[in-house]
Amino acid sequence: MKPTSPSPAAVPTAEAYFQQAFAAHRVGDVANAERGYRLALALDRQHGPSLHMLGVMLAQQGRYADAAESLRRAARRMPHDFSVHNNLGNALVKVGEHADALRAFDRALALAPGHAQVLNNRGNALYGLGRYADAIDSYRAAIEREPRYGEAMANLAKALLQTGQSAEALRWAEQAVALAPNRPAPHVAKGWALLELGKPSEGALAVGQWLVQDDNHAEALWCRGQCCAALGHDDLAYEAYARAYALEPKLPGVLEGLADAAARTGRLDEARRLAAVLRQEGERDPARLVAALLVQSHALDWTDYIALRDRACQIVRAGQPYRPHPFAILQVVDDPMVQRQVARDYTRVAGYAGNNGGEAAWPEPQSGRIRVAYLSADFREHPTTRLAAATWEAHTRQGFEWVGVYLGPALDPQKDPLHARAMQAFDRFEVITDLDDEAAVQRLRELHIDIAVDLMGFTKYARPGLLARRVAPVQAAYLGYPGTTAMPAIDYLLADRWVAPREAWGAFAEQVVWLPTTYQANNRERVAAAHTPTRAELGLPEAAVVLACFNNPGKIQPETFACWMQVLQQVPGAVLWLLTTHAGVEQALRAHAAQAGVDPARLVFAPKVGHAEHMARHQVADLFLDTWPYNAHTTAADALWMGLPVLTMAGHSFAARVAASLLDAVGLPELITHSPQAYVQRAVALARDGAERDRLRAHLLRARDQAPLFDAALRARELEAAFRQMHERRCQGLPPAPLDVPPQTAG
Repeated sequence: MKPTSPSPAAVPTAEAYFQQAFAAHRVGDVANAERGYRLALALDRQHGPSLHMLGVMLAQQGRYADAAESLRRAARRMPHDFSVHNNLGNALVKVGEHADALRAFDRALALAPGHAQVLNNRGNALYGLGRYADAIDSYRAAIEREPRYGEAMANLAKALLQTGQSAEALRWAEQAVALAPNRPAPHVAKGWALLELGKPSEGALAVGQWLVQDDNHAEALWCRGQCCAALGHDDLAYEAYARAYALEPKLPGVLEGLADAAARTGRLDEARRLAAVLRQEGERDPARLVAALLVQSHALDWTDYIALRDRACQIVRAGQPYRPHPFAILQVVDDPMVQRQVARDYTRVAGYAGNNGGEAAWPEPQSGRIRVAYLSADFREHPTTRLAAATWEAHTRQGFEWVGVYLGPALDPQKDPLHARAMQAFDRFEVITDLDDEAAVQRLRELHIDIAVDLMGFTKYARPGLLARRVAPVQAAYLGYPGTTAMPAIDYLLADRWVAPREAWGAFAEQVVWLPTTYQANNRERVAAAHTPTRAELGLPEAAVVLACFNNPGKIQPETFACWMQVLQQVPGAVLWLLTTHAGVEQALRAHAAQAGVDPARLVFAPKVGHAEHMARHQVADLFLDTWPYNAHTTAADALWMGLPVLTMAGHSFAARVAASLLDAVGLPELITHSPQAYVQRAVALARDGAERDRLRAHLLRARDQAPLFDAALRARELEAAFRQMHERRCQGLPPAPLDVPPQTAG
């Protein structure tokens, strides 16, 4: 009997398998759905619908890399289907390929202009690229198309946080929670906003409302960890980060956060392992090289450290896409041009590169009082206010009006005496914490400020977006950030000849103003505890020469430590007295000492104590050895006030030359060296010469009453002279230019 051919209906086809798989997919039968899609693709490797839906299903399972591969193939087969490009973009965001994701979303929008979901997703890609201003625009466009789009509101809140607009972010997050209470993003956004507003307990409660429903949500855990860290619960923070990383390793920031937490809590082996992961990913995402550097600094892990730092600088100089936070680079790189390039890249992607509000927009300058506004989130218990409060109080009212503009977390003046003091230091005190950028700019422009002085730069709670839009016709940076902002809207940098020498002016986007003594505001108000501890009480040898460094251990770079070891080798009767934050610091530094051939027992560690107790213990040390490229700043001023000589090496960048500025202003330029070799030689000489150390100590104790460094009234006069010069140039219609303030008197 002749066999018969099967009927066409009996022959399996890719489309038939796809339809079966799609039906299974719709009812949640994942196993049969995947089986069907793969059977379809076995028959037709380029079957577009199967590639598309297989990618969607893999993404739903968290298999984002596999999903992206399937969706890439689908996009080639179905180039005119906007949903394919949209889903591809979402998968690419999840694996951290934000540039490719943005291209996918742009293709989707070309096919479906104004589609709210695609606009929201496009914002996510821009956010991942650090282009926060563009992300904000994309989220706002999505909400405009769909006014009750809670997810987009939550994402908008997170982007606003990145530009310092915490109050507006909280309002959007709360609206998102009201519209979409059963979605995680609004709760997480609210948690982030509350954290940035200085309310970590409330932030933890906000994300906790979602974690009650889903305790495996990675970003909610990440936010909880940040709230715990802000509350000082570092171990709880580490546990939350670890869970978040295990659930979603590509979550932006979580790897860096976990590595940093491991270092800060003494889990140094874990920190080293995670730093290695960051280094490995650094060639694809160069910002992670700096993250690895910072983690290794905190972990005191110097494995291939110098080569890694050189590679990070090489990438910056080559002009490759690079967006670490500018403050991070100040801590590990002593190259002011690299610092400027990083700051410039950051201002561009973060939306701070504008210079809105030109001269024509401002009223004509008046011949009467100059209205100067200091902008800061640090009018509170913070080193900036501890240093500068006396200077603000000493400002003359003759010819000036002084405004304090507070943009930090809400505070109770009765619980923060420095906040209360700052409120009284100015003629007018404005709180703009709860205003979004647009409202804050309007409020400040209504004050008719002549000169706005930013005390923040890119530090915590800063709002560079206000300065980028201009709140005054003249804007200056001062005190709180030891480097260039690279913002076109910042006209001047208040500095001095040490921190900004003429040969370094090219590294500053701002015009440099030289104050005649030192840039640092200071005072004569430091108080030490009445009891001076004995060396025995502090665990120090009674007869040893005590070489101290109370800088944060993370500032210790391998080159600095190598110099310290050379000093100990040449001065057998000396010990090195260092600040410690946990047992891991002690173990790591003692191991480095042993590798250098120095007895680890010659390193003695000082735990953190109250400020008055810390000031008192300076008196038992013989010499303070500074770090570079990030010097002791306030820490150096504290040591000098207590009569402890500070030996520094002046580097190339602002942060690496602060201690030199302070030493010059206290009358001890002989303690400034300019090379590692000179630093070691001078340290050895001082360690061997007790009479010279006694002379230096006596000089410093006299300097409390005599030296310009501690004269708050003098610093006020110097700043006022600078402000007069800035204002005069404006009155003459002249552009900003470098200024050299002549010597002033405190009277």
